Amino acid sequence: MGEKDLIALEQYDIAVLRSWKGREAMLCETNRGLMLLREYTGTEEKLEAEAWLLDRLLERKVKTDSYERNKDGKVVTTTADNKSYYLKNWPEGQEIDIKSGAGSCLAVKSLAILHMNMNEIDVPQEIVFAKGRSFKEDMRRHNKELKHVRGFIRSKRSKSDFELKVLECFDLFYGQGEKTLEYMCSEKNLISGDESTDNSYMKTLCHGNFNHHNILAGDRGVFVTNFDRVSYNNQITDLYLLLRKCMEKQNWNAELGIHMLREYDKLKPITAEEKRIIYILFLYPEKFWKIVNHYYNGNKSWVSGKSIGKLQALVELETKRQIFLDELQRL
Repeated sequence: MGEKDLIALEQYDIAVLRSWKGREAMLCETNRGLMLLREYTGTEEKLEAEAWLLDRLLERKVKTDSYERNKDGKVVTTTADNKSYYLKNWPEGQEIDIKSGAGSCLAVKSLAILHMNMNEIDVPQEIVFAKGRSFKEDMRRHNKELKHVRGFIRSKRSKSDFELKVLECFDLFYGQGEKTLEYMCSEKNLISGDESTDNSYMKTLCHGNFNHHNILAGDRGVFVTNFDRVSYNNQITDLYLLLRKCMEKQNWNAELGIHMLREYDKLKPITAEEKRIIYILFLYPEKFWKIVNHYYNGNKSWVSGKSIGKLQALVELETKRQIFLDELQRL
């Protein structure tokens, strides 16, 4: 976004004092506080549903960002060049530091509070949210992609150090992926994506993208932002997304991971079924798939030392990851 996008602000009853570029957005200091302007390509109905939810959360004293309506009372503003925007009331603060144990626990407590409040909100029929991500279908697709990349590497006459390393550790990680999918398909769980069963998770709202980028800590407390992927799913998937990111940043510190789960459990109890689900999700070698997928979709004739380093670190940390998985099974 650039300065020309600020023309959208003319449709709001605010005075802009200064502005600067943020992450795919413009941050604006206004006479009514800090606001964020971003271009929008989705539907107005989707944004209205999200705005409705944020208003309900704010009524319950949950700290979130919120939408500012334009002079016509709409959340979507369209300019003369047919570009659409939204404007948010934005909290001042910094992304929470999940490299520290204190930051990670603060994040997981914020998630538990968010989930408890979401569960107390009655969503009227006219407010529509999407069905959440199907982890089973993602894993099935990722496994196929991994096999395809292995075949591609095997077919090469000359292989780089990175490609040799992929082949060396492939069976270990791919076996984990197959085992995960086997669990997903054989066990009745709440993230199977099976629409033929009446799963209660279909009525449970999730943030959908709960990570440290969307948690801001400042003088006014901890705020959860960016609900653009809000959907119906099992709320344990939000916990998994946050915890996996923390574990990767903390070199699979099993003690911290279990402590975070217990901190969440103190506020919002985790059922035995949900404990099984989070174990199954963590069993999948997500990081291995990401590294291999990045390689295949990038410049395969030259692999950066950074990618090689990531793969080597992944292999070296596998023992610690397995210790964490063992701890999950004992919960």
